[in-house]
Amino acid sequence: MSLMEPSYMEGKTEAATHMRRLLYAGAIAVADASDGISMEEIAIFEQFFGMGEFARSLDLSRIKEDLSNRVEKARDNTSAPQRMQVFRDLCLVAKASGHATVSERRVLEEIADALNIPRSFIDQTLEQQVEPD
Repeated sequence: MSLMEPSYMEGKTEAATHMRRLLYAGAIAVADASDGISMEEIAIFEQFFGMGEFARSLDLSRIKEDLSNRVEKARDNTSAPQRMQVFRDLCLVAKASGHATVSERRVLEEIADALNIPRSFIDQTLEQQVEPD
């Protein structure tokens, strides 16, 4: 039955809302983890949230400070497969420039740990060739 649900990017459920909020802050944190946010990372971000949704005027510090709150809300209001779906999308951000850096991987590990996602999922996901939902 869950296969019949819309993508969490369009979903109207509480779980979908928490998933989008996690993706938003997580994508910013992952993208900013290594040498600032690249044009490739902005392009991936805008594939998820829409053209023009990334603005250089975003308060990156405030968004990253709220990440742990968003992780907690997503963990408490979503299923493991839903959390893994968002995490897979965060890995796309990390791979935007071709590969995940050590700093980006460290952020992914922190998020995975907080979401109760095995770290082995990071390797599996980073090795896959996938497109944003």
